[in-house]
Amino acid sequence: MTVGDLVQWWLAHSGALVDIIPILRHIPYWFRGANFERIARTFRAYMEDAVQRPFVRAKADLALRCLPHVELIRYYTPVLARCTPDDITHEPPETFASLQTIALLKKFILAMALYPDVQKRAQAEVGKVIKANAHPTLENRDSMLYISCVLKEVQHWIPVALMGFPHRPIEPDYYDSYFIPEGSVVLPNIWAVTQDEANYKDSKRFWPERFESATLELDPYEYVFGLARSG
Repeated sequence: MTVGDLVQWWLAHSGALVDIIPILRHIPYWFRGANFERIARTFRAYMEDAVQRPFVRAKADLALRCLPHVELIRYYTPVLARCTPDDITHEPPETFASLQTIALLKKFILAMALYPDVQKRAQAEVGKVIKANAHPTLENRDSMLYISCVLKEVQHWIPVALMGFPHRPIEPDYYDSYFIPEGSVVLPNIWAVTQDEANYKDSKRFWPERFESATLELDPYEYVFGLARSG
């Protein structure tokens, strides 16, 4: 099971009654109606496997010196030597952010391959702003407006996370005609936002120019990194 499969499986089985009535977590797993207990046990096994398998594989590759670059061997040998799977399990949230970055870069490469005209214009802007043999810096950001549009369009075109993280309202609320009780589990549907024609004209098209207009369409940065407060 891949990480993507794991996330989709969790989303399909989230929203159990125990999320609303926490005391139910004390019900034995074999009790009638305690399906959420069995689901949690299954999910935990998947999570442990997702952590253990890459860890064991990395240690084996290091032992056989199979990593593709000698610098990786030099760096990770002492790191993995003092690590256990529990250390990996309790990695900080930045680890998840790095996975999002990798997924976003893959989508960017796909977009550049499918839309060479966009790539050509973006490359021309980089060549115009950045000097030869130099690397772009944050100081160049305001001078590369089209690149900024491309990055926003990558976030809108195929969002890394189709669903946002669960939130709980701290007081009762209404959304349109829907009543949301305090403490409910709310999952923001990021995919629906990106595909809504009310937010984006021709939403399925990869078109960075949509963010160049004077009347900007909905800025993806307002929702792709999370909604409301966390913690």
